[in-house]
Amino acid sequence: MSLINVAYYITGHGFGHVTRSLELIRGLLVTERFRVHVVTNIPRKFFHDELLEFQINIDYFPFTVDDKEQEQVTINQCEQLSFVHWDRNLDTGGIQRDVIYMDPLLTLDAYYREIHSIRDSLLNIEVQWLQQQHIHLILMDATTLACRAGSISGVKTVFVTNFSWDFIYQESLQDIKTLHLFDENPEEYEKYQQMITIATEDMLDCTYYIRYPGVVPLPKEFNMEKSCYGPLITRKIRNSQLREELKIPEGMKMLLLGFGGHKTEWSLEDSFLPTGWVCYVLRASPELMPSSRFIALPQNIYVPDWIHAADVVLGKIGYGFVSESLNGGTPLVYVPRVYWAEEDYLVKVVQDEYHAALPMPLEEFNRGNWEEYLQRAYELRNSWTIPPTIHPDTATEQIIGILDHVLDHL
Repeated sequence: MSLINVAYYITGHGFGHVTRSLELIRGLLVTERFRVHVVTNIPRKFFHDELLEFQINIDYFPFTVDDKEQEQVTINQCEQLSFVHWDRNLDTGGIQRDVIYMDPLLTLDAYYREIHSIRDSLLNIEVQWLQQQHIHLILMDATTLACRAGSISGVKTVFVTNFSWDFIYQESLQDIKTLHLFDENPEEYEKYQQMITIATEDMLDCTYYIRYPGVVPLPKEFNMEKSCYGPLITRKIRNSQLREELKIPEGMKMLLLGFGGHKTEWSLEDSFLPTGWVCYVLRASPELMPSSRFIALPQNIYVPDWIHAADVVLGKIGYGFVSESLNGGTPLVYVPRVYWAEEDYLVKVVQDEYHAALPMPLEEFNRGNWEEYLQRAYELRNSWTIPPTIHPDTATEQIIGILDHVLDHL
């Protein structure tokens, strides 16, 4: 039985997209029915290390190619492979000033310069590659241009995401308009609006849309019959005994501090922590830790285990922290981000629906006024239940069932 060739386009923006995509990739590979071609600028080593943790027999990753080299790589060379990494990207994500502030103008400008302005060339390359690799199905998180390439190639396309970039870019344009940045240069506004309209048209052309929790609204033109709500896909807890291994004393509370995949240089002080708390800090420099109560963690830790071990997580709202906090039973205290349209919809899930999170204003975070928020969050621990219909334990099986339906019937 020949393998089903899947092209999986994963945005390079943040770790939430790639970690949830990895869970679906693992599910596809263990069926032994799919060959997965990942197209992303996330380094291939990240995939290699993560998939090896699941003990999938992968000893390849031979092809990381640029556009000039890709014509030399044919399906005949890849017949024995189940996973291939292709180092390129069809979106530019969101541009951030820091971990809290998105820059809406730079976000739009990056996509315009690096993708939209060479759109025809990128599409020609991608269509040729899809045909060359005999791709049967395209998955996208959350790249709209890949949808258009699939449509041109006659390949079925499925978004597996809670947003696609056209939505973020449209909201970014509205933020810019509110800031009156285009008042003296209205043609710039029209330039970006035209770009977003095309990206939205690309998205509307998909075969199907699996909408993860935290999903944003779809355009009114979208045919809702070709979409469904998906499960809470997230990385699994591998070591439920981590807290015991850390020898956290009984009665001591453990805080995990971090802001996703971003390294931060916050000015921390010992007084920020309430009495009886210890804080482990993601992606931080050990020399910046103010006392022995703050411990910098190495970059190669498996974050879901640390979320599960902690009493409270302090960071930002992103799909990764939301899904892994919900799955780990650990409440999230989040510092709201500025000009990031996805956040409101994730808040509806983790805070409004599950009552598993609460906000801490940035000024309170910077001043070290953490105690009230941490104590309130601590009371929320393990107080929610994820419904069986969207439970992470069955997430990949549910999604693969939907993909089989798309392949066979749509």
